[in-house]
Amino acid sequence: MLDVSRETQDKLALYEELIQRWTRRINLISSGTIEEIRSRHIDNSIWIVQNAPIAETWLDVGSGAGLPGVVAAILRPRTRVTCVEKDRRKCEFLRTVRRELDLDLVVIADRLQNVEIARPDVISARALASLETLFEMMHPHMHDATTLVLPKGQSWKSEMDLADRSWTYDLEVIDDPNNPGSALLNIGNLERRVDEAQDL
Repeated sequence: MLDVSRETQDKLALYEELIQRWTRRINLISSGTIEEIRSRHIDNSIWIVQNAPIAETWLDVGSGAGLPGVVAAILRPRTRVTCVEKDRRKCEFLRTVRRELDLDLVVIADRLQNVEIARPDVISARALASLETLFEMMHPHMHDATTLVLPKGQSWKSEMDLADRSWTYDLEVIDDPNNPGSALLNIGNLERRVDEAQDL
């Protein structure tokens, strides 16, 4: 059980209820995991947020159901969270969550490549793309101290081998206690390798 206020627990419970209700209408999460929303999705996002740096601004890319962006907004009410999601139906859901939970949450219905916002302190993405693709997407939106917070499954080391050909970065690996072989990758100082940059 999280050591948080009753209000926060109530918001997490309402969020779970909203995901369950809306998943019957649109594909927010896999139908096979609908009975495991809390343990598989929300608790995993709580773990991500707890292991991310404290930030004034947080950008969640490909937010879908708001995992982990909405959870960040619930657990860190002083952090300004922006969710970018191209699916307008999912954005409608995120705006409903914002209203029902009274969150400081910005919802943008577009692809990240088309978005112009102030560069955030944290950028997250859960189950969106390979590391190499994420680096390409996120690098233009980073400032010098931005941390990428990227949960990854068991293939993360092979993804990293591919990304290492084009990028350098600082890395913190946090093993996922509930999913052996999976990890949270906190990545800072992301830079394109000099030889790659010269080829552009």
